Amino acid sequence: MKIGENKEFFSSASASGDSPCNVFRKTEDSSGKTAASAFFSSAALFDSGIGGLNVLFACRRLMPQQKFIYYGDNLRAPYGNLPEEVIARYVFAAAEELALYRPQALALACNTATACVGGALRKAFSFPVLGAYPPVFSAGRCGGEGLVLVTRATYRSAAFAGLLRRAGKTYPETRFLPYPCDFLAGKVEDTSAAGEDALYTEDLPRRRFSFVALGCTHYAHVKKAIERFYGCPVFDGTENLARRIEHTLAATDDGAGAQADAGTVSTDAFSRPCVTTFAPAVDKYVSADGNVLFLGSGAQKNRAFYEHSFANELS
Repeated sequence: MKIGENKEFFSSASASGDSPCNVFRKTEDSSGKTAASAFFSSAALFDSGIGGLNVLFACRRLMPQQKFIYYGDNLRAPYGNLPEEVIARYVFAAAEELALYRPQALALACNTATACVGGALRKAFSFPVLGAYPPVFSAGRCGGEGLVLVTRATYRSAAFAGLLRRAGKTYPETRFLPYPCDFLAGKVEDTSAAGEDALYTEDLPRRRFSFVALGCTHYAHVKKAIERFYGCPVFDGTENLARRIEHTLAATDDGAGAQADAGTVSTDAFSRPCVTTFAPAVDKYVSADGNVLFLGSGAQKNRAFYEHSFANELS
């Protein structure tokens, strides 16, 4: 991945007022609100910011013909230091908007959201809800003492405590040492992972470990920096989540490969697999390859990040 290149590009792109990609056609209804062309998606991915783009990129590599929706709430990122009830409110609001598009699955490409809200979302929606988890079962094979880097909200969650208990039973000779990183996700988000190694490692524990497990998708953007800092294997769960998404989509009845006429606009609020909702155009962007619809407060930033750091890898 070409993450971390061109600091100037990301600092200017996120602040620019560029209009949405011209692939994203618009029509006007009688009230003057903007409606988007029908966008047929397979799965919707949610993250507080740029972290889940790691999962999106893995999905695009595994399923290059599929279309995805990516919802990033970058203006309120990161979620890791917020109270659980606030996180729940933000995630449910995003999930309710995404549900209007009738995705075949919703992937919480955010460890914090998974730990705090994953169970409640699965009860609230009829489509599969997948979550991101610290890769302790993969990392635990290394044995010894391993560092598990997570956000403060994940660290405090009952879901994470249960995960560590199960991992400890699976690998009784391995010691998992959880560490809440109060600043790392924010640094990755604010710099678009374009900073020097020391910026991301200065607050990490300074000792030797057998392995490091990354429990936040933001951290995966600076995985190489963490590997250089510790000199041991570093695990992230992005590829695993992408494969679970692939398996879930393959198990559905109707598939997500249907293509709509690019000039039509869906007005049925319960059409399958996608609907068009009325919203300001600035909140919606389609990638240049036409395969990803970006939503949320970070739609423009995330699309720019995708085009610069990910899309060219697929060609």
